[in-house]
Amino acid sequence: MLGREFFRENAASSGVHTFRDLETAAYCPRKLYYRRREDDPDPVPETVKARRELAFEYERLLEDRSLLQEAPIAVTPTQYQSRLGASKAQLRAD
Repeated sequence: MLGREFFRENAASSGVHTFRDLETAAYCPRKLYYRRREDDPDPVPETVKARRELAFEYERLLEDRSLLQEAPIAVTPTQYQSRLGASKAQLRAD
């Protein structure tokens, strides 16, 4: 059973617990156990990395539609720019 003993053993060996470890352990202690046994604990797929990088490109994406043609988005470039512009306007209004 993965209970208190599991946490005691791993706390002693790793030293520092991250919030992510705590979150995973609360959800599924076994998942934390296997994550710690692996060399690369939770590799992020390239598609996810590319989508996350969009968060830092909002200004450029609003200005240059050609960037959206290659961006990993699920809607058309026109829809994306429209929604992004509406979000920006709403934030300025608040």
